Amino acid sequence: MKERFSCSLDGNMWWKPFLGFIILSFAFTIPIQKATNSLDISAAPSVILSAFLFIIVLSLVFSGIQAAFYVLLARIALPSITFKEKSFSFTGSVGEFVSLNLVCTGLTIVTLGFYLPWYYTRINRYFFSHIAYNGKPAGFLGNPKNLIKPFLLGLILPLVLWSFAFAFVFLLAEIYNANNLIDIANTFYMLSSLIYLSIIFLFIPFMYYFLKWIVNITWKEFLFTWKAEFWKSCFFIAGRVFLVIITLGIYFPAFMLSVWEYFVERVVIEKENIPVARFAFIREKGTDFKYLWIQILLSLVTVGIYLPWAYANCIRFFAEKTFFQDEQLTLPEKK
Repeated sequence: MKERFSCSLDGNMWWKPFLGFIILSFAFTIPIQKATNSLDISAAPSVILSAFLFIIVLSLVFSGIQAAFYVLLARIALPSITFKEKSFSFTGSVGEFVSLNLVCTGLTIVTLGFYLPWYYTRINRYFFSHIAYNGKPAGFLGNPKNLIKPFLLGLILPLVLWSFAFAFVFLLAEIYNANNLIDIANTFYMLSSLIYLSIIFLFIPFMYYFLKWIVNITWKEFLFTWKAEFWKSCFFIAGRVFLVIITLGIYFPAFMLSVWEYFVERVVIEKENIPVARFAFIREKGTDFKYLWIQILLSLVTVGIYLPWAYANCIRFFAEKTFFQDEQLTLPEKK
């Protein structure tokens, strides 16, 4: 049995809060970036402290604004998605979600980022518990303790090693350049550029564990999990990211299609530890690629004004091409 999702979301339904969110994002990001760039070791301690406090305050305020808009957009988007003629709903409160985000963001800043596993857990637990289908809310079983090891070994440690490697190679390039050894300096400059670009691939292993962790959702007596192999998933994503880079972004719509297909086809629905159903994705090569490229191009030529319609069209596109099936429970092989 196959059941498809349907979606009636349209850009006209949310363009005002969506564009408001984009404008406010720039309004906060620009001063935060300027304050960050103004931080100088040679400056007076009072100046550094003032700039640092300014960044923290703006970040907290921006976090609250983001949370408010997430709730508003979720309230519009989720009821537009239906399955078996029944729609989803979101009952979250702006005040509750903003308060939760402010507390979690503050604790993350105070702990220098080490509160992030608990931050993600509390945010997702709140969000999923306020998503309902057919009057029944979902639940989130993710445990912050299960995210600590991937967070430390899959994100923090690689990021520290990457920072040292980039700084060391760039410093060597500067030293050789200062001594007029231009050819050697250029080699190290190129190497530092490659190391800089490698940060895109650095996060792939962590994202695998994060997806495994976050797709741990319950609804009634059903459990939704993501059954994917580590190395196959990492190489699959890395290969697609590489294609996006070498094609200067032209491959990006195909990246979206292949990654979404890979993801949804490995989401398994279990009942009493027995797989009973999964999801699948209908993909039309060429036509789908063209449709997504049009959304991207229209967003670019309108300098972002078309984004509410582009996002709505993409959500509707992916929702309506995703379907539920309980007739084949064998996970697909890597494509």
